[in-house]
Amino acid sequence: RVAEVTQDTFEAEVLKSDTPVLVDFWANWCGPCKLVAPLMDWVEKEYAGAVKVVKVEHDANPKLIEDFKVYGLPALVVIKDG
Repeated sequence: RVAEVTQDTFEAEVLKSDTPVLVDFWANWCGPCKLVAPLMDWVEKEYAGAVKVVKVEHDANPKLIEDFKVYGLPALVVIKDG
């Protein structure tokens, strides 16, 4: 299952991860985000152990949205080695 991370858990879950992390920035009101969600579940299962998949809710995490300059949703970012 794709883990949800917040501003408080982002550093530990993503930046300090030993494996590359695919971050899905999403929002409840975003229709295309709902279409991407099953793909994120597939990636998590297909590449288990090789890639970690997490999602960040747009409205609840404004600092991460600003830090990663997320201007549109859904936004996918791959982070490797912090």
